[in-house]
Amino acid sequence: MNDNPFEDSPPASLRPVAIALCITGIAWLAFEGMASLHTVERIAFERSWIEFLRDPQNPGKMIGPELFEESVRDLSALGGYVVVSTVIVCFATFGALSYGRPFVRLFLISVLGGYGCSMLLKLAFDRDRPSVVPHLSHVATKSFPSSHAMVSSIVYLSIGLLLAQRVRDTRIRALLVVVPLCLTGLVGSSRIAMGVHYPTDVLAGWAAGLLWVLVVFSLQSVILRGPQKR
Repeated sequence: MNDNPFEDSPPASLRPVAIALCITGIAWLAFEGMASLHTVERIAFERSWIEFLRDPQNPGKMIGPELFEESVRDLSALGGYVVVSTVIVCFATFGALSYGRPFVRLFLISVLGGYGCSMLLKLAFDRDRPSVVPHLSHVATKSFPSSHAMVSSIVYLSIGLLLAQRVRDTRIRALLVVVPLCLTGLVGSSRIAMGVHYPTDVLAGWAAGLLWVLVVFSLQSVILRGPQKR
């Protein structure tokens, strides 16, 4: 096997990411269009999505068995700071031991830069958290965009894309991209169910995360190699 961790150009692996970004963007525009431009109508429309999985008699609980609520909490935790930080440290260590510094450098640029963008976007938009139903998760930052949706998409997709460049089987490559996309979808959806995000927060998080990964991996040779010495 070639020892170069970037032996394959990224565009082929990025196609599913680009498709997912387009779908997310279209869904976001459709959602905004259905909600109309009037603030009252938009809030009512988004409230209906947050209330959908709550018990009408007891909004502090989700519908269905307690196992369902616990499962949603577990999915939400996959995008939480403790889990994501642990994944970053473990994968960076694995990458350093297996593939060397360039591999780890690209990974850290992607995940740490993406996290920084997420925090800057929250400060810029300064949207308050929804107060539609009792929150089932502790929150300390602003609402837009969802950092769980954005950061989880960046971290898990970065891992998948980096590993996809190390295998030749196209089916495994596809799996390494599709699985992170599905996982990110579940994490973001769980935040709406927990009552801590509006749907547009999550859609924005997905879109921003996918766009960030697309840009970073499209420019990976420039980021890692820099200007060529003469």
